[in-house]
Parts: sequence; structure tokens; C-alpha cells
Amino acid sequence: MATDKKIIMPLGERQKLARDFGVSLPTVRSALNGITCSELAEQIRAEALRRGGEVYLKVAPSSRRNRPDSE
Repeated sequence: MATDKKIIMPLGERQKLARDFGVSLPTVRSALNGITCSELAEQIRAEALRRGGEVYLKVAPSSRRNRPDSE
């Protein structure tokens, strides 16, 4: 199940994570964006936080229908 949190990394750290875990950059990206929930994804997220990553909540784009009408 996907999560509503994502981890933002300092510049260049995603590439280093991919190299260190022996996986592709899309695999790291999916883990950090909360798309995958495997044991490997959990390990990548934990290491990302140890390396200075910060957790952010994903916010769904607001719908025009939900905005008050301006007159």
C-alpha cells in the first residue's frame, strides 16, 4: 500500500543510495516517494533518513470544484 509521505534527499544522495543498494534510480525514487512498500524499500527509506533526508506529506492538488466561487 502506498503512503502519503515522501522523503526529500540532499542533492546527489538518491544516486548514492542506488549505487550503495545495487538498485536502479527508479527503485530508489519509488521507495522515497512511498510507492513501494517492500522490505528493501523500508531499508532504503531508513538509510535515506540517516543520510539527511526529510519526510514531507504529499498533498493532493486542490480541485477547482472545492474552491469557493469569487464574485
